[in-house]
Amino acid sequence: GRDYPLYFGATAGIDGLKGMDIAIVGTPHLTNDEYLLLAKCLGLKPKLDEQKMEYRAVIRNGYEFWFFTFEHELMQEIQLWLIESELIQAVGRARTLREECNVIVLSNLPLEISEIVSSQNCNYDKF
Repeated sequence: GRDYPLYFGATAGIDGLKGMDIAIVGTPHLTNDEYLLLAKCLGLKPKLDEQKMEYRAVIRNGYEFWFFTFEHELMQEIQLWLIESELIQAVGRARTLREECNVIVLSNLPLEISEIVSSQNCNYDKF
């Protein structure tokens, strides 16, 4: 096992956490410019007013939640896909498909495989 933390953007290929109970803490955001650059590479040309991010109601993965994102639908998809991909990569370090272990994700972007736990229904003695 590892005795130091991993960071978003540098988790691919790490196998030292296989079978371990781990926690993923945070949400891996990029800058607006990085999302816009990727959009431009894909041929998107969002108008200036569509490039602004603000808190919006989002429906994704069967959940409805507030998230700091774009109004432009494809810009929002690019952003959420990049964040979701990085979270899934981090979760995968425990190799939960082949190993018996638990991964707790503390992020404001729920994954499709998430089970939402709020402070109202959380058993703190369990942790």
